[in-house]
Amino acid sequence: MPRLRLPFHDRLAAARAAIALLARALASGEATARSVGEAARAGDPVALAVFTELGRHLGMAIANLISALNPEAVIVGGGVSLAGDVLIDTARATALARVMSPLAAGVVILPAELGDRGGMLGAALLALTSTPIVS
Repeated sequence: MPRLRLPFHDRLAAARAAIALLARALASGEATARSVGEAARAGDPVALAVFTELGRHLGMAIANLISALNPEAVIVGGGVSLAGDVLIDTARATALARVMSPLAAGVVILPAELGDRGGMLGAALLALTSTPIVS
């Protein structure tokens, strides 16, 4: 399929319109975060634009966390961790570009190994190891 050669402002407006349509589809249930993630992994330009923008905002939040707490690692879990490289790579690049060099050099930003199951597994472990409240 040939690519349209649009001026920058037209491309930006088209991308914003496509993202707005996608947001409406997500809100109405016609699309899901999983389906958008699959589309992004397949190279869909609108889905990639959505995940790039989300990654940018996530990266800004991570930068604030790094600046305030100076952690050795930031682990991104939950459903966000399943979004793939586009989101995590954009978040990582944005975060590391926004913090002071010494802080950026000492931190790694990774997706959680348990993906979106970490919360559920942690709750199950807590339930299994906790003493009952009611006797």
